[in-house]
This record gives sequence, structure tokens and C-alpha cells, in this order.
Amino acid sequence: MGLFLLVEVTRKLDISKGVLLYYKKWVISYFTHQSHVYLNSKDENKEEKQSVLKEGFTIIELIMVMVIIGILSALAIPRIDSFNTIRLAGGANKLIADIRYIQQLAVAQHTNTRIIFNISQDYYVAEQLNKTTGIWKEVSDPFTRAPLIMNYKTDPQYAGIDIVEANFGGLSELQFNWQGSPSNGGIVRLALRDNQRRVKVLSGTGTVELE
Repeated sequence: MGLFLLVEVTRKLDISKGVLLYYKKWVISYFTHQSHVYLNSKDENKEEKQSVLKEGFTIIELIMVMVIIGILSALAIPRIDSFNTIRLAGGANKLIADIRYIQQLAVAQHTNTRIIFNISQDYYVAEQLNKTTGIWKEVSDPFTRAPLIMNYKTDPQYAGIDIVEANFGGLSELQFNWQGSPSNGGIVRLALRDNQRRVKVLSGTGTVELE
């Protein structure tokens, strides 16, 4: 009967040391050319067991793991990028809807309305001018009746979108008069990771375009 080291056993069985160690509770017998190989789970050589734990994968197994991870990454990255594109487009369309709403509100209420953009905090708020007091007050969202405020940092649907630029004649606010015409045309540029969209408001007509 011959006694072999773990390295020799794994080579003869063509398995990794980690797999062999998994069966350390049992005595494994391997018969070849009338010889026996024994792996005793009570082996007192702790340093050898620790080295086996660290070397639990063969190079083939590591290569296969790396290949699988590469395939999964190749499939996941385009999906993540598509998701970001959809989210950014949704945030831009939300802004367009809010701009058109306050434009229509200015005409309906025969007063001035505006959207103020806070670039550093990534949010905007809609307001309208009280004709009696001359004080600006918050506009109510037509659906929720809450103040019309969009915070891209905290909103769960559009979280992660940045307001990179908001420029209307050098100001970071878009204002409409009672005729629905903007004081100045301009753009708002939104970004999410490597994707960007521009919302453009034309001077004179106040037409809103998505670029």
C-alpha cells in the first residue's frame, strides 16, 4: 500500500485540492495498479490544509470563471446603459411637460410664470406671480396638487440626473409673460453618467424642443 501526498492525489484523480478537501470527513480510496491512496481527515498538518484552501481552484477553473464573468458583464453593461438612456429621456420629458404647463398657466391666469433652476442642487421649482400682491408663489402640480418641484437627487424615478446647465439670457430661470412668450430663449442640459439631453426653448414663440 502506497501513501501519497495531497498534490499527488489531486493529480491522479484529476480534481482540484479544494474539491478533495471538501470530502475530508471521509477516507477516500483510489485503486490503481493495486495501490491504495488514503486521505485522512485527521491529518495534523494544518499548514498543508490551509495552503489547500488557498489553492482550491485549478487554473482551468479560474479561466472558466473569468470567461463566465466576462460574458455576464458584456450582457449587463448594454442593459444598464439602455436603462440610463430611458431614465434620462424620462427626466427630460418631465421637464418639457412642466415648461408647457406653466406656459399655458400664464395664458390662462393672465399672469407671469417662471421655473427657477438650482444647478448645484439639481432641482427646479415653478412659480407664478400674484397680480394683486406682486409676490411670486409656488405653482401646484396639476396631478398631485403639491408644489410643482422636481428634485432629481431625491425623486426615485429620475434619481441620478444632473442639471448641468440652465441658461436663459444669462439667468438660470425661464419666465413666461401672460401671452405665453418667454422673456428669453435658452436651454437646459441634463446628464446621467455619459448620456446628455438638451431641452431648448425658442425665443418669441416659446416652442419647447428636445435635442
